[in-house]
Amino acid sequence: MRIAVLGTSRSGTDPRTVRLVTSLAAAGHDVAFLSPGPVDQPIEASADRTVNIDTRWPRSGGRIAGLMRRLNPSRVRERNSRRHVTSLLSDLRPDLVYAPNRDLAQLADQLGFVVASDTRLQAGISNSLARLAPGNPGLGGFVDDEHTPWVERPATAPAAGRHAGKRIVLCYHPTDTTPARYLHTALERAGVTVDHRYPEVDLSEVPHDTDGIVFVESPYPALSVTGETPVPILYWVHHGEIHLYQNLRLAQRYQADGVLLAHSWHLAHRFPVPVFMFPFGVPTEMLDDDVPSADRPIHVSMIAAGFDGTDERYATRRRVADELTEEFGADRVLFTGGMSPTEMFSTYARSRVVIDEGGSLHRPITMRVFEATGSGAALATDPAPGIEMLFEPDTEFIALDTSDPVQSLTTKGHAAQIAAAGRERALGVHTYDHR
Repeated sequence: MRIAVLGTSRSGTDPRTVRLVTSLAAAGHDVAFLSPGPVDQPIEASADRTVNIDTRWPRSGGRIAGLMRRLNPSRVRERNSRRHVTSLLSDLRPDLVYAPNRDLAQLADQLGFVVASDTRLQAGISNSLARLAPGNPGLGGFVDDEHTPWVERPATAPAAGRHAGKRIVLCYHPTDTTPARYLHTALERAGVTVDHRYPEVDLSEVPHDTDGIVFVESPYPALSVTGETPVPILYWVHHGEIHLYQNLRLAQRYQADGVLLAHSWHLAHRFPVPVFMFPFGVPTEMLDDDVPSADRPIHVSMIAAGFDGTDERYATRRRVADELTEEFGADRVLFTGGMSPTEMFSTYARSRVVIDEGGSLHRPITMRVFEATGSGAALATDPAPGIEMLFEPDTEFIALDTSDPVQSLTTKGHAAQIAAAGRERALGVHTYDHR
């Protein structure tokens, strides 16, 4: 891809910008860094080209011109910068533009370019990469037709033992909450021989007739890996922007031939290997009996971090919980963290509606999407790019407007019907047995 990274006067010496540009170049992209300020050598060495944007006016030499430049108000420099950026982008015609602030993101968007930016800057950006990438595999960085976007198969009940004779080495830290253990169980139900290895993995010891090796993003510390193997290696990534650079390093450490992304599919272009969409799923072994919506004692619930404390990432989550508690009553809602998986599934099985709010740093399609729908609760979730490929809005889940959560839950259809439709879709195509 042709990628233009727009800079600010200080971004040329900003370690975050250096890291962005060098990682994009390492992934094989044609990167141009457009900077109105000084640029450090690490960026110059890693990008295909660096363009310094001259925002000075006037450009002529001499004492009078120098004095006029020092007296330039900031709006003059900003206007000159916008004009130069517009001209450079028109010449470069990049496939993707990285913008460091709202003004430059809006400028690139107005010029018709696809824009990658911090999640908090994407509001009002019509050509946001995060929104467009799930349905546009080439745009997102999926390399060709072989590495497809999500293609849903017809609803089925996967037969036990259908993959008998296959052998997978599965590498992950075993904890109660990691999706790896749900995948592990489903593979065994399918008849696959699963060789679980941690915390040290010697690839040279893996038998060559093994069908594949799968590393799963797990709690730190990362797994220790030695040796080499001809057996294909995949790395299943669970987090988006919040752990992106750690996962870029781990994909290299684990010698991944391909990456499975659970969500945040706009990040596919950041990896130097083929990327496949591989969402979370419903662990059927954790589900309780389906209780009719009218008989469920909890009107609204969410089991997650952030309800206690003052962490700014979860300010919206706490406000949503407060407003829903005031509307439905403290005895009809449950917003808390710290539950075991068994307790959480039991709670969702007794809830009419489950809220999913992604926090301020990213908009992932979380495990909660599948936990809630599989448990027969109506899912109410804020916009997560790509979720409409998995469930139908306002039919199989409620599109949650976090600015007015009460209205979202009281005006967007009947929760019981949405819960039933969401559960049917989840159990028909989105279990770990399907995965």
